[in-house]
Amino acid sequence: MSGIPATVPVFQLHGQTVELNERIILLGSGAGSQCRNQIVKVGPKAYGLQCHFEMTPALFSSWLDLDNDLRNMNHDCLESEFAEISERYLSIGLTLFRNFLRLAELICDPLLNTETKPFSELI
Repeated sequence: MSGIPATVPVFQLHGQTVELNERIILLGSGAGSQCRNQIVKVGPKAYGLQCHFEMTPALFSSWLDLDNDLRNMNHDCLESEFAEISERYLSIGLTLFRNFLRLAELICDPLLNTETKPFSELI
């Protein structure tokens, strides 16, 4: 979890969580009792995220009207809370994504001595 702070705000819309076993390593947990297991690793390169690090201000705004739970909440309050963390949240999401691309060996990482693969090989 290179470049990720120890404490990170997360956005989630559900209460389901992954059940841990001997093959699943917990990398990040939530503060509440719902959806406690937020980030897990299975094997050398398989990861699972319960939270939505792809959240952008535009996506957040659209979800406020689409999701039944969010539709019934105070939109002004939610938008204010998200605005406070959105830049940091996006930065953390991009760092997670870059870390994943390095692990998948899809971008160059001098420390791992990997090469960038052409886009044509990715599709």
